[in-house]
Amino acid sequence: MVVDDHHLFSAGLASLLKHSSLFGIIKTYADPQAAWKELQKQPYDLLFIDMMIPGHNMDIFATHCQKSFPGLKIAVISSFSDPEMVKKMFVTGVQGYLTKDADFAELRKAITALQQGQRYSSPAVDKILAKQLLTQAVSSLTPKEQEIVKLIAAINTVDEIAARLHMSPHTVITHRRNIIRKLKLRSSADIVRWAYENNMTEK
Repeated sequence: MVVDDHHLFSAGLASLLKHSSLFGIIKTYADPQAAWKELQKQPYDLLFIDMMIPGHNMDIFATHCQKSFPGLKIAVISSFSDPEMVKKMFVTGVQGYLTKDADFAELRKAITALQQGQRYSSPAVDKILAKQLLTQAVSSLTPKEQEIVKLIAAINTVDEIAARLHMSPHTVITHRRNIIRKLKLRSSADIVRWAYENNMTEK
């Protein structure tokens, strides 16, 4: 089932699914209330919903569907990819999230993952969520800690960092300990890897 108030999109998606022989019964609805009534009449394997339908709280709709039809797999296909909204939808219990520019190969991959009981999010969504996590991680560090991360990544010793920043080695060790705790790492080697993975090195 497809619930989306953009008729051309929902009709196109339904046609794509029908011709792919992935599903038998495929119905489209612009009104979530009408879709709800249909779901009560017969079981469906997969429900695609848009996240933004005027006049409706789709997170509440998804929650009700999840609770009332435990076997139903729910995936969002939306042009909206705000990280907070994406996380909110996953909290409701949806198993998938794709952007509307996804191609058929990605759609098939998502369907396969959901049918196997796995969660799926498109690469574009993963990139947005990863960027937000990085922003949150960096903002949790003080300016001094960010500077020390870069110096550790440049393979400076504790004494070298202390001399460069005009502080005691003990203070550097304390900062390093706080960095490891905030970034949920284990060692200085982890700091080096994290810095390079997230472009937090000296220019």
